[in-house]
Amino acid sequence: MPVIRVPKYRLEQVIGRTLSLEELEELLFRLKCEVESASEDILEIELNSDRPDMLITEGLGRALKGILGIEKGMPSYTIQQTSITVRVDPPPTRPYIAVGVVYNVRVDYDFIEELIQFQEKLHITYGRNRKKIAIGFHDLSKLPSNQIYYKEVDVDKVRFIPLHGSEPMTARKVLEKLKQGQEYGRISLREDKYHPMLFSGNHVIAMPPVINADITRVEPGTKDLFIDVTGTNREAVEKVLDIIVTGLAERGGVIGKVRVHYPEHETWTPILRVDKKELGANYVNKVLGLKLNLKEIIEHLQRMRFNAKPLSDNRVLVEIPPFRVDILHSIDLVEDIAMSIGYDNLEPEPPQPSLPTMVGDKHRFLNRLREILVGLGFQELHLYMLTSSKSLEKLGYREFVKLANPVTEELDALRPTLINQILNALKMNQHVEMPVKVFAIGDIVLVDYSKETRTSEQTVLSAAYMSGKASFEDLQAPLYAALRTLGLNVMAKKIEHQLFINGRAARIIIDGEERGVLGEIKPEILELFQIKYPIILCEVNLTRIWNKRRK
Repeated sequence: MPVIRVPKYRLEQVIGRTLSLEELEELLFRLKCEVESASEDILEIELNSDRPDMLITEGLGRALKGILGIEKGMPSYTIQQTSITVRVDPPPTRPYIAVGVVYNVRVDYDFIEELIQFQEKLHITYGRNRKKIAIGFHDLSKLPSNQIYYKEVDVDKVRFIPLHGSEPMTARKVLEKLKQGQEYGRISLREDKYHPMLFSGNHVIAMPPVINADITRVEPGTKDLFIDVTGTNREAVEKVLDIIVTGLAERGGVIGKVRVHYPEHETWTPILRVDKKELGANYVNKVLGLKLNLKEIIEHLQRMRFNAKPLSDNRVLVEIPPFRVDILHSIDLVEDIAMSIGYDNLEPEPPQPSLPTMVGDKHRFLNRLREILVGLGFQELHLYMLTSSKSLEKLGYREFVKLANPVTEELDALRPTLINQILNALKMNQHVEMPVKVFAIGDIVLVDYSKETRTSEQTVLSAAYMSGKASFEDLQAPLYAALRTLGLNVMAKKIEHQLFINGRAARIIIDGEERGVLGEIKPEILELFQIKYPIILCEVNLTRIWNKRRK
């Protein structure tokens, strides 16, 4: 959890009101913040990492003004287009950039410290220690040219004076000699030779994510700021720039948009995206256990700095400010309503009396299927919901949910099938006595653009038979036996399939519906998974079958 140091007088200056330490602590607690230590001059405040907009005093004050009712609704910012243009030749290691200007920021000594803190806290939290995004602040008046270039360069052929330096250095020397180069130099360096660089005209102004050039140094007296955000994810780069410019604009600044030319498209940044969501009053009251009317819901949303207006007797249209990057689902809006009310003002309800545990139709059906398959000599595998995108791609899967920041490359996707995991398990067990008969039952996640979450979960059975003399019937017979024991009508229809040998693949039809596939895995796929024995494999979608099975 990030901790920021905030001068108390600055926070009161932004809010426009003098508050006691006790009042501040209570208000900050409602925003999920905690005052770790305090003096008459400095507050050390721990914030939730999901609120990067509050990592600067202006953003924190903006939220507090809403809670206090001083300002309501989404702030209105003055925005204009600038004459600055950025031409991008995307560096392979760091292909995205968003830039913007904030005029009339009025930088003094105290604000420089806060600006550096804001930058570093965003680097650590949202930026993954500069790997995902990195930020540069520049004095706009010191830009040598309004023509900006972002491209990859040879580190031995470019020289510049790094920030707070006195002598020009090659980019390679910056990487080797400076502390920032040693810490961050390997993040975007390619082939130990090429690195992203930002130019103003012919002058280097930044070497992201390592260091800025001294030529555009921000110092007390700087009035207007030029900001660059570079990174590996376009959406993250644009969102962070929105957070920064809206925070700085709270000082009375004017936001300047910059034209950014990519090879295949053009855009203006900052984007300042305003998302919209519909929120039902019944949903809010069900979650919070209250009886709020539409007017009260709108009031609380406006205090949390959203725009909100009625759509009907039961629904509200909510406009989400560009700095609220944490709002992903309707439940996040409900949480903000609870914060506006104050958690201590929500009366707890006693828990309902416990009822005896009851097994539903689904679990009863799946447990019975497990028992039957075990009785037929199959061993059950228990597999992770996360899987490897590389093993999915080996099978020809292209559309699946991939994690943006996986802990490991081996677990970087939500599984859309169990087949790759079954094959990996068989690969690890080629040394055991043949035949190997295994199965797994579990949920998979499919991309579904018709759903709010863009995904749907389904339950599948995957089973496999591995042996030096495996034949189609070795798996077909026990599969039919298991499903028919459960009262299901099972048939097979010959098909061609990307995973199976031609002539040895079938569509599984259950109670008249196509439910899965069965076949012998192609040799080339076995080779990709380094498996030397033939495998018969099936995958059957069981979703909702438990509601239709014969009694």
